[in-house]
Amino acid sequence: LEDVEQIGQIQGWYVLQLPGYFLMIIGTYIHHGLGSTRRLAMIYGFNAVLNVVLDFFLIQKMGLPGIALGTTIIIYLSLFLVWWSLPAVLRKGERPAR
Repeated sequence: LEDVEQIGQIQGWYVLQLPGYFLMIIGTYIHHGLGSTRRLAMIYGFNAVLNVVLDFFLIQKMGLPGIALGTTIIIYLSLFLVWWSLPAVLRKGERPAR
């Protein structure tokens, strides 16, 4: 019964990612279309490192559900950074390298 509760917590944290994930993917496609892949690589590289750090700390506080919470936090941070950086990309007029 304890395992079932833990799985329920994990799935609860993961389901919270869905709206942010879909919006982040749309922003990512816009960046790709504008040729801003270098900016995306920096955002996602930073978030990958931060995700490992968050997982390390949250798993100690919450157990396995902490990994799901850490990933959920990173999804929304990615969403923010992708959409926040979009106006700068539009102003610069970055285009794909040929």
